[in-house]
Amino acid sequence: MVKIVEIGDSLATDMAENGKTHFQRAFQYVASFPPSIPHTFINMYSDAGQMFVDPFSGKGTAPLQALCMGRNAIGNDMSPVAYHYVHSRLKHIPLERALMMIE
Repeated sequence: MVKIVEIGDSLATDMAENGKTHFQRAFQYVASFPPSIPHTFINMYSDAGQMFVDPFSGKGTAPLQALCMGRNAIGNDMSPVAYHYVHSRLKHIPLERALMMIE
């Protein structure tokens, strides 16, 4: 089910007072980047099997890319939202379970 949220004049007021909308403060990962950016740096500065550490991992794009490139990876972020987001990206879901959820 999709919920449509209408944004009225309060958006402009919110931006003027806080510099960010209430949506941006709730979801702090609006400034994410594509996997190609960490791919370039991981490739330049490490070899397969080495450890990759991202102390401010946010959505986990860089550690996930490092894992895909054969590195060991550690990601850290002080936000509990980040933990749950990354955990959901890395948790393996068996194909049968995914198909059952889709149906």
